[in-house]
Amino acid sequence: MNINGLNLRSQRQGDVQMFDGVEYRAAQVMERLVAWVADDKQTASMGKLPANAVVTNVRIQVTEAFNSDGTDLISVGYSGAATAFATTTDVSTTGIKSPTLGTSAGFNATARDVEAYYTNGGSEPTTGKALVVLEFYRVPEQVA
Repeated sequence: MNINGLNLRSQRQGDVQMFDGVEYRAAQVMERLVAWVADDKQTASMGKLPANAVVTNVRIQVTEAFNSDGTDLISVGYSGAATAFATTTDVSTTGIKSPTLGTSAGFNATARDVEAYYTNGGSEPTTGKALVVLEFYRVPEQVA
């Protein structure tokens, strides 16, 4: 290929594009799992995180504060590991929350059914709504 007087040789190898010996990788597409947690829906299915995915962020936007008479917390994880992707985050006030990422953030070789979990430290809440978003991108399978 000749562009502006440069003679470039292109060779494609998987998701890597080579131009005159220089590697260019395909852009990663950010994907999201999203669910609403509410006072009357305290565990929300966010969907399936595919195998070979890298979890990069979790965000919680509380649009209506939860009002139990104790602590009001949301975490993100999967069955048996409720804080795998985001540790417990206070949702007793409105606003955008930036939870601490859990120990399973980063690369995940195994597909998981992701859940957002609300827990209260007192009475059942009568109000509360939060949008929970988990961001990830897919990567090629690991080499053996």
